[in-house]
Amino acid sequence: PGPIPVGEVAAAQPLDPAFAEREFEAAADEYDVAPGLRRFLWKLSCHEISESCARTGHFQPVDATMQGTRPLYEAATYGALCGNLRPVLRVCSSWEDVLWAYCRSLLEQRVDDAVGDALPPSSQAKSVWLGQRPTGGQPKTMREIFESMEAFSPADGSLQGGGEGAGAAHPGGQQQVAQERQQMQRQVQVSLILKDYPSLMEGLRRWVLHPSDHAV
Repeated sequence: PGPIPVGEVAAAQPLDPAFAEREFEAAADEYDVAPGLRRFLWKLSCHEISESCARTGHFQPVDATMQGTRPLYEAATYGALCGNLRPVLRVCSSWEDVLWAYCRSLLEQRVDDAVGDALPPSSQAKSVWLGQRPTGGQPKTMREIFESMEAFSPADGSLQGGGEGAGAAHPGGQQQVAQERQQMQRQVQVSLILKDYPSLMEGLRRWVLHPSDHAV
């Protein structure tokens, strides 16, 4: 058929009635789908892909091309799109990575809840995704997120909620998170995010004063 005309060439060509009719029918089919159903079907698909990839990936590459790690990052990508936290945590290698993963999951939960609340109680879309999304044990607030991050154990071989088929976490990732959360910058960030100003001022006082002046 040759190249597809664009710009002035395309504008000068007569409109194909058959093409316009097909476009209209496709739009009508989309309009007939129950509200929220396409979104939830898409998220369910992302979840299934992330779980499937997570079962086959590992951080011990089978050859020099690092083929074994690719499914892990693919699982993390699809996991981030649907709020499936576990596969995203597996590739996190820093404090910021872990915080982003938790916040992304929380955002997806809240958007899903808002969409679900706007749907009728008998909506098919609710049963497709909201009833089976992986939210068990996941933080519901920013304070719970930071509490979960505190629970990261550098001596543990897997991240929280690893479960069957979780595999190993990113090499050194937990140790890095444990070290970073003790840094002054990270503690200031946590206090500001939580609006915990008394803890912020107390921390600043400890860091500024000499140890002999702490009783002042």
